[in-house]
Amino acid sequence: MNDTTNINIKNAKDFTKKLWISENEKVNSLVPLLRGGSGIGKSESVKQLWRDEEINLGLTPVMTPTPTAKEFGLVQIMGSHYGVQDLYLPTYDKDQDEMVHKFMSSLPKNPSSKGILFLDEVGSASADVQKVFQSLILEREIGSYVLPKGWKIIGATNRKEDNAGVGNLNMAMLNRTAVLDIEFSHESWDLWASENGVHPLITSYFRFEPQNLWNYDRKNKSEQFCSPRSAVALSEILNADAIIDELKLATYQSTVGSEVAQNILSFEKTLSKAPSMESIIENPQDADFISSEDTNIRFAVTGALLQKVREGDSKKRKEKVFSSAIEYLNRFESKEFTVFFTQHGIKIEKGLMNTKSFTDFSLANTEIDFV
Repeated sequence: MNDTTNINIKNAKDFTKKLWISENEKVNSLVPLLRGGSGIGKSESVKQLWRDEEINLGLTPVMTPTPTAKEFGLVQIMGSHYGVQDLYLPTYDKDQDEMVHKFMSSLPKNPSSKGILFLDEVGSASADVQKVFQSLILEREIGSYVLPKGWKIIGATNRKEDNAGVGNLNMAMLNRTAVLDIEFSHESWDLWASENGVHPLITSYFRFEPQNLWNYDRKNKSEQFCSPRSAVALSEILNADAIIDELKLATYQSTVGSEVAQNILSFEKTLSKAPSMESIIENPQDADFISSEDTNIRFAVTGALLQKVREGDSKKRKEKVFSSAIEYLNRFESKEFTVFFTQHGIKIEKGLMNTKSFTDFSLANTEIDFV
């Protein structure tokens, strides 16, 4: 038997948090190792833990190995970035105008400091670097160096079968970690996206075709592919309004790959077949109805209405768009679209939870967690 139970990224984050806030010292000191495909959110989940007040105890999160007494540090060490010479030989640092040990200088030194030491790309590290990681994980020290007690350790690695430059893992190190095998989950990503300002075009498209959010093809490892990370990169470009119309397809392809880029563009164009957003906002009961056969258009309209909420220049405008959208989407046979819109809408503007439209819809659907 060699079956492995996989979990999603949210499960892994919740498990790690449970370990780290435990009062049992042995449990508290366990080192989780997140193992999963490239771009599924391993690094982002570590940053979410770093920002979690139950873990940082209200200290200010700062990406530094030298946090003050009021700060909570984060040090991310990329295993693939270090060679044997970086472990043992000093190199000249022109900024400091002195010889420094590249690896050791990146580690926290202050005994009273607190933070997270994130050992990333563990499987891409050389055998020598993995031995150093092993020492940090097992003994919390390297030679005379001792990791301050207030620092948590977590590791992450891609999977060997994904052809992502991962070699053999040090088995002694592996056996001293809590290995969490992570599979991509659209549901957990969509929840994260709703809370982190991902563009409605991106969230609505992947709600329509969730299978495309992670479409890595092991046979075409040199081609750009779509992942949660690259989808967020495209979202950031859209949010910044940094799209040149004649280069739209090329821009989409540069982040999410050719196939998904063309699908998103086609999805976006379906809005030309939909009623105008203003007709929905002004007359939700009379605006043209979208057939149940046109699921893509329904999702595109839902995303476009969310964008209208974001663009609202006043509280009154946002509330009008929100209420009209719920009234319009409620005309569809399936409540899936209204649920999606409502869950994302209240993340865009929390005050919308105080509207009559939200209250009525949430009371009629008490089985759904909107918070």
